[in-house]
Amino acid sequence: MAYFVFLQNSKLKNTLCSVLIFELYLQLICLDKAMHELPFTKSIFKTVSAKAAEAGAEGVSMVQLEVGVLRDYIPEIVQKYWDYIAVGTLVEGASIKIKVIPATARCRKCGTVYEVDIKNIMSAHCPSCGYDYGDLLTGREMRIVGIEIY
Repeated sequence: MAYFVFLQNSKLKNTLCSVLIFELYLQLICLDKAMHELPFTKSIFKTVSAKAAEAGAEGVSMVQLEVGVLRDYIPEIVQKYWDYIAVGTLVEGASIKIKVIPATARCRKCGTVYEVDIKNIMSAHCPSCGYDYGDLLTGREMRIVGIEIY
């Protein structure tokens, strides 16, 4: 059953969005923040399904992911999408375990590697020398690191 939702967000005003309702009720906000999990989840699903079939698995019980904090994803939505698209497949019932990778940078002046507070990213600076410029090292990852099969 499909429902149509008119978005009230000024950026997306008068946009018509079709939202598939599944399980009992899935709260889904039709904004970029909530919608980018679907293609991410579909990509994981395709890769995990292929690897499990390749290994001759009867099923998949868990998928382990590493996702950088700067990816701005919602783990609960990823699991709900997974549960929906996996129905009737080799990976149905698998849980998604996500390890969040913090954002780190290397100071361009002294080379110190430090964790970046993403809530105050515009005022980030090296804790050793105070320099304002660093190169991002981690925080944008998005990868499958393990698949538990049976």
